[in-house]
Amino acid sequence: MIEIKDQFQLFGTIQRITNNLNEIEAASDNFLQQYSDIAFLWEKDLETSFQEFLNEGPDVRDIFVEKLKEREDLEEEQIEMEIENFDAMSVKILEGVVTKQPALDVFDAEITRLYEYKSRIANMKPSADIGWLKVNS
Repeated sequence: MIEIKDQFQLFGTIQRITNNLNEIEAASDNFLQQYSDIAFLWEKDLETSFQEFLNEGPDVRDIFVEKLKEREDLEEEQIEMEIENFDAMSVKILEGVVTKQPALDVFDAEITRLYEYKSRIANMKPSADIGWLKVNS
């Protein structure tokens, strides 16, 4: 360390190397930022992501109850009876079945969003030079 402190040329070279590494690190962080909004593609499990998407929609039971309440020809007692019948049948039939379903326009919006990501990814350059590093993404 004493020799390094005494040799200003060596000290200056070390400083230039440190500055160069800092610049490369900052440029690498900027390069990685272009992928931050699509990181879910490799960070999340496909099955889990799809299940989360399905869970955003209303439950079939809620839709059924809402449709019953909209009907004016049914009395309160009939509505309650229909709900009880639905619950009894759903226990037998719908066990293990996903009963939440987003509306079709939500599916359409999600598909459109994913196609936009696909298009953007296709237009990205597959490699970039960052300082003396060549990054293949």
